[in-house]
Amino acid sequence: MVQITYEYSKYIATIDNLQDTLDAHGVVVIPNILHSSECENMKDEMWKYLEHITANMEHPINRNIPNSWKTFNVASVMVCWTFTTGMEFKN
Repeated sequence: MVQITYEYSKYIATIDNLQDTLDAHGVVVIPNILHSSECENMKDEMWKYLEHITANMEHPINRNIPNSWKTFNVASVMVCWTFTTGMEFKN
């Protein structure tokens, strides 16, 4: 199994260095900005959305069946994000 390392700390920002961090990395992490219940609600809504839009597919996504997760094209989610928010994903 491949071990993935994530460099979390370089993306952490405060009000004072927010713009500099964003300019340097294209993304920032602002700790404790959302309550854990808000995060859980967002995850639940994401699953509801994915389960709904794949419901009529040959292999629909089911949050409780990890094998079903890889049957959906992530690019579709990126297109929906860009369309609904007007913001594009950055590589």
